Amino acid sequence: MPRYDAVVVGGGHNGLVAALTLALHGARVALVEARDQLGGLSSDGLSLGVRYPRVAYALGLFPEGLARFLGVNLGAYTVLAEPSWVVVDASSGETIFRWWTSFDALMQEFVERGLPQSEARAFVSLLDSWRRCSGEVIFSVRPPSLEEASEVLSRCGGEQLGSVFRKRFEKGLGQLLPRDLWGLVTYPGYESEPGAASLLHIWNGGVWRQIPGGWAPLLLDLEEKARRSGVDIFKGLGPAGIMVKGERVKGVRIGKRVFEADRVIYSGSIVALPEALGDSKDVLGSEVLREIDRISRTSLVADRLNIFTSCKPEPFYRAGGRPSLVEVWGRGYWFEAAYPTLHPEGRDSLSRRHVVALTGLFGGADPYEILNAAGVSCVDRVESIDKHVLAMEFLNSSGNPNHVPLNDGRILDRRPFEGWSDYTTPVEGLYHGSASSHPGGQVSGVPGHNAAVRLLVDAGVKPRSPLAKI
Repeated sequence: MPRYDAVVVGGGHNGLVAALTLALHGARVALVEARDQLGGLSSDGLSLGVRYPRVAYALGLFPEGLARFLGVNLGAYTVLAEPSWVVVDASSGETIFRWWTSFDALMQEFVERGLPQSEARAFVSLLDSWRRCSGEVIFSVRPPSLEEASEVLSRCGGEQLGSVFRKRFEKGLGQLLPRDLWGLVTYPGYESEPGAASLLHIWNGGVWRQIPGGWAPLLLDLEEKARRSGVDIFKGLGPAGIMVKGERVKGVRIGKRVFEADRVIYSGSIVALPEALGDSKDVLGSEVLREIDRISRTSLVADRLNIFTSCKPEPFYRAGGRPSLVEVWGRGYWFEAAYPTLHPEGRDSLSRRHVVALTGLFGGADPYEILNAAGVSCVDRVESIDKHVLAMEFLNSSGNPNHVPLNDGRILDRRPFEGWSDYTTPVEGLYHGSASSHPGGQVSGVPGHNAAVRLLVDAGVKPRSPLAKI
């Protein structure tokens, strides 16, 4: 087995991005994936003749700049609808809000929902500033503290942007919106988090894309580009063990196969890292091991159902158009519905079935009420992606699709743990680059890119990526 400059453990989208980024800089790279399929939580499934996204259901946060650097044309795989996101009231079907890609249209939407013109302009201006200025924070390989990030944003987007980023949501960003609209920019339970936690969730400015045919074409594109760039890809070998000697990484072992390297990027859930380190896990430190154990014992933060239906779904809203994402607010429940097979029309011509992905907090609501709110009938099959599925199939014992929640201060220079935010670990030569890493979850590829850049910097290679903030 040849010796590599780096080995990437985990073939999710972040692992693919990390491997391709390294290869584009001339590094000799191996990517090893335990499962037979690349993609991790963004991998596809096939059920009743329908190919569909199993866990990650919308491509909202993958930056155009990163796609261009990797040589990927997002427009070839995605649908950018207008509006891109609609929020509706389940009890009436009335539209609560529409997220437009145009800031002028978005400002008018706020005005129509009752905000004074000046307040609507101020809030949309913040979103515009965040979109323009967030790159230095998001693509940093040494993520700043909350205060440092606020200073950066103040210099670029103005003092108000820096201020709301630093403050608790309810004291900062939330002050600009009526309480009944807080759900537009923060998830339930995040009201007492810094505004940063909310802004990181919407750092694309509320723009969501849909994947009509699932993730497979995009993942195959990334895989092909990685192979053409010289990445050796190994799938279906089983869980990898990271070899450590004297607190320094020595490579990766899978069964009897050894992949020698002085640098390894781990792109799986951070809570599974101790298992990958085996007898060397104590090098992580007792405090981190206790925190990992605590995270692993938490329950799934959201319900996820994939609904297969032989009837064409009729989304429960009266907004016009066909948005990429419909968010439904009901009494005692909340969920996001994605309708990938409705983009474009006729997607179901072979199977004559559709799939609807529901992700949210169902709160014990009647299942028929949830299905009715999603406009679903003629149900053929229901797949539940629960903690057990994530733990067993995706080696994610925390049961959290984002690996580590973006709350309790786990953002920026404290993600996933204090002292780990620069993508390094206590093991010399071992890096992390997954949804557990800065800037967080969703399908963005940014953690993988940043981890690769950090590795290159440590190896004395000047990054060619125009996005890298050293």
